[in-house]
Amino acid sequence: NSYALRVDIDGDFFDYPHAGVGVDAIYISSNMFASSFTQSILWAVDKNAMYAGSSNITTKWDSVGMNFTPQPMNIHGATFPPSGTPHYFVATVISGNQWSAEDLVVYQWTDPFAPNSTPSVVSGLSFTTSSDATYSVGFPTDQPQRGNRRAAVLDGGDWRIQDAEYSAEYGFISIAQTVSCNPGGGTVNCIRWADIELNGSGTAFAINDSGIIASPGEYRSYADSAVNSCGDIAFGYTKTSDSMYPGVWAAAREGGLNGTVGSEFELKAGEETYKSFQSWRQANRWGDYTGMTIDPDGETFWYLGEYAKANGLSTNWGTHIASFKLASCDSGGGGGGGGGDVTIDQFVANPGTIDAGQNTTLTWASTNATSCTASGDWSGSKSVDGSQVLQLDVAGDYTFGLYCEDGSTFDTAGANVTVNAVGSLTEIGLSGLEGASSAANRGRWTATVTATVTDVNSAPVPGVIVSGNWANGTSGGGSCETTSNGSCTITKNNLKSNVGSVTFSVSGLAAPAGYEYNGNNSASTSVTINQ
Repeated sequence: NSYALRVDIDGDFFDYPHAGVGVDAIYISSNMFASSFTQSILWAVDKNAMYAGSSNITTKWDSVGMNFTPQPMNIHGATFPPSGTPHYFVATVISGNQWSAEDLVVYQWTDPFAPNSTPSVVSGLSFTTSSDATYSVGFPTDQPQRGNRRAAVLDGGDWRIQDAEYSAEYGFISIAQTVSCNPGGGTVNCIRWADIELNGSGTAFAINDSGIIASPGEYRSYADSAVNSCGDIAFGYTKTSDSMYPGVWAAAREGGLNGTVGSEFELKAGEETYKSFQSWRQANRWGDYTGMTIDPDGETFWYLGEYAKANGLSTNWGTHIASFKLASCDSGGGGGGGGGDVTIDQFVANPGTIDAGQNTTLTWASTNATSCTASGDWSGSKSVDGSQVLQLDVAGDYTFGLYCEDGSTFDTAGANVTVNAVGSLTEIGLSGLEGASSAANRGRWTATVTATVTDVNSAPVPGVIVSGNWANGTSGGGSCETTSNGSCTITKNNLKSNVGSVTFSVSGLAAPAGYEYNGNNSASTSVTINQ
């Protein structure tokens, strides 16, 4: 059955809608905009009448004021709560036209079709009292990606939560959001998650457990979560970096309510540099609609995420649908794996230590897998058993990941290789870092950095990826690849007129084969550009 719902309340625009399945209704939420944000609205639609195919459907809506993006929880579990149980919504607090990543509010709506029934506040929540205080968090920043394009950065979005999933078995709501944090080496985008539980009397919520998924130099964003029948939480999200195309990744808190987040795994590798329909002056819009849910079997997670797809078109996003189980919560009998769970029985790199320019061989074997995918410092689809010879030309530590699945269960493994520098590699450095500014439309301005890379003989070096971060008046990262003259440019657009200057600091140079970066050969790694 299909139904239409009138949503243009007071002529305002209905934006960023989400739906949640409840006991007595299907609930819908939206942010409403005129020339700016005006309010958030909740709808309740009679679920039982719709399921019965009725043409007379009761609907009701109410405002929750200026609290932003209220997410109606989706109830999952073998046994639904009884009729009349309150339905919960989690929203981000806006106070005095200001909002932060720290403050949330939980609403409840009981028996929505009864006279005078309205949503009411159950609890205010603050991440400042939760267990993830390891990092100081901020607003998400623009995100780099692999490639040499004028507008290569991705929009990191904001810190609204993407969804709310409620576990009927365990009585908690799982949420996730994007924040910026510094896990070492500079600011990146990170995933912050939480499970929110009712107190013993069922009258208030508190953050029971929370954490941050982060690592140096890697940007994670647009996460969603779901809960299985064992109380584990799985998270799906985008991951990207200067050396990585945007792809689909996942991680999980295993071990039930007292579990910990284990190693992440790649669900779909990005295939090329992403380009959107937007002007090069803007950060590329990315996948701010993302979805994780749990199968009715209570064990299989389903995730829909965005990746950069090699499709030959002017804009190249792709949606990847993945399913997986966690080994800690699998009753068996699923997924085409030949009668048992998937296991990776061998994954080794031999030799594990080599000199630059030499080869190492990766060898792997699995049981019950139907497909395998590489991650880390290699990529692409792999056979379920095999070997691959890799020549590694640049000194450093390499990490290779392997993810094998059968459509229902999976296993992951990793192997490491250390590549030692040898005398035959030519050292390079940053011989020049210059800044310039130019006027843009509507009083805005643009800052441009030109980086020049040369070797020890002052010869220009092409093919070097220069990466760094903006600060002091703006934020975000940027990268470029040097051309035949050894130079490339990084641009920061749309700077406001009240920003008098910005600073760009180079964080690293990725050298091509035959070269290695020596920071001592660099004249300067930071430049300030005045308006």
